[in-house]
Amino acid sequence: MRKLIYTFGMIAAMAMTACSNPREAVIDGEMTVEGWNGKNIELINSVTNEVISQTRIEDNEFEFRLVPDTPFIATLRIQSEDMDIPYILPVAVEMGEITVKAGMETLTTGTPLNTRLQQFMVRKSDLTLPDTLSLEEYKKEFRAFIEQEIENNKDCPALAGFIKKAYLR
Repeated sequence: MRKLIYTFGMIAAMAMTACSNPREAVIDGEMTVEGWNGKNIELINSVTNEVISQTRIEDNEFEFRLVPDTPFIATLRIQSEDMDIPYILPVAVEMGEITVKAGMETLTTGTPLNTRLQQFMVRKSDLTLPDTLSLEEYKKEFRAFIEQEIENNKDCPALAGFIKKAYLR
């Protein structure tokens, strides 16, 4: 009997392993605000603006699974009739387990590219420019900051490309 249970356990373990893809990107998300259950959340390619996948938020959680050819930056977007503007959050899509907190508290972690993306987002959020600057001076200083971030991330084309597309207009 023990041999039968052991054999069944080994078969079940092998079946689960065979079904998982080591190249898979798994985005496990948690909403940090109430009221979004039942809403759709989309994963959008930040370069092409195409919807890659969508799912529904249930019990304040969502999940995406995909196999990316190369790492890239996407945007999570929640949009509905009862929202004036959509909620958006960038996330790096690459092999591995990616954890996302979305809402009032935002965080993307779990993979090297998400760590770098999060570090950039924090630096951008922490950027303080004097309130005595004119609008043109402010734009010039912000552009210099963004250009420096692109240069600092040139070894990471997905992130550098995202920063350029999102912030240099």
